[in-house]
Amino acid sequence: MTEGPWTANAALTQALKNGGASPLIATGETRASITFKLVGNGFVVGTNKKHAPLINFGGTVTAKNAQKLILPASKDVKLRVDSWGVKQTISWLESSGWKLFWRPGALIGQCPEGRKGFGVQIAASQGKTRRKSRKTSKRFSYYLIFYRKKSITVPRREFMVIKPEQMKVLQEVGKQYLFKGKP
Repeated sequence: MTEGPWTANAALTQALKNGGASPLIATGETRASITFKLVGNGFVVGTNKKHAPLINFGGTVTAKNAQKLILPASKDVKLRVDSWGVKQTISWLESSGWKLFWRPGALIGQCPEGRKGFGVQIAASQGKTRRKSRKTSKRFSYYLIFYRKKSITVPRREFMVIKPEQMKVLQEVGKQYLFKGKP
């Protein structure tokens, strides 16, 4: 999983990962999940992670229970979504006074005055409130919180590949295990 002529991560993926880490390496969760299972007179090496076939063989991901996929726009949004999920993150923003604007390609939020931003700042506007005798202004900041897409394409990155020299070692270890050291 650390070597390979893989397609580079998309710009958004690089921005969301620790320092734009290499493809297939973010948390190490998939690598740690690789195990083996005895089957008949042999064994199978693999992982039980649902995302593994998509990464290994590539493919297209589309929304199942929504109109579009929703992708975090920044690392702080991703961290919150990883902890809480998308729905709870959106609820948190709304309960914190954010105004949310659903657009075809994005979810944009207007940060309440005095609150810390969240996501990627895209604009700050001077809104004018008219009073009888004078004008006052408030500053509103807008943030890109999520991208919305109909689908994303994941490039093929075969990590479940065993090189011939690795196969030889696995077969030798397997023989020793299966035959308990007997030839």
